Amino acid sequence: HRVRLYQLLASLGNHVISLDYQGYGDSTGWPTETGMATDAGIVWEWAKKRVRERAAMYVWGHSLGSAGATLFCQQLSKIGAPPSGLILEAPITNIIDASISHPFSYPFRFLPCFRELFVEALPEKFNSIDRINSLACPMLVLHGTQDGVVPIEHGRKIYDEGVRTRRSIKFHEFPEAAHKTIKDDPQSKVVIKEFLDATAVPSQK
Repeated sequence: HRVRLYQLLASLGNHVISLDYQGYGDSTGWPTETGMATDAGIVWEWAKKRVRERAAMYVWGHSLGSAGATLFCQQLSKIGAPPSGLILEAPITNIIDASISHPFSYPFRFLPCFRELFVEALPEKFNSIDRINSLACPMLVLHGTQDGVVPIEHGRKIYDEGVRTRRSIKFHEFPEAAHKTIKDDPQSKVVIKEFLDATAVPSQK
């Protein structure tokens, strides 16, 4: 999934830098919002030193990683240095809604006090939707209608919040795509290219 996505982005003329945030992939530790944003910041600063001045730089977050990407973009926005754009693929609104809708929770979600004892007690909230209004960069939200891990309602809610609180946000639904197959839809390349072309700095157009 990841490699084919990177190949798609590279075919559009982009350099792609990917990382395993804390607690994911080959990295040790436990995934937290702060940890994700910290890891992203280290990679971001490394990349900034190696690109030409005013080069377009984007942040991409998938699934749970969308929360860390949103927090990182919020941090950049607060210091007046937002990225050229934020792309969220199959994003979650927050960990509470994601946990309740996740297939693994199905056998337990009907238990008394499931939400209070198990979901709301989670130490990390991964609350993307409440940060949308503080982002100072264009956004693109991608979601498959057949996503059985993070239902498309998450993406729709993030888009609706973006429309309510900001101007520059686009949303695209992929009718046959599941949680990791958006990049297999031929339309995905078109949608991503249009967003990149529209948000790139003038010197790149």
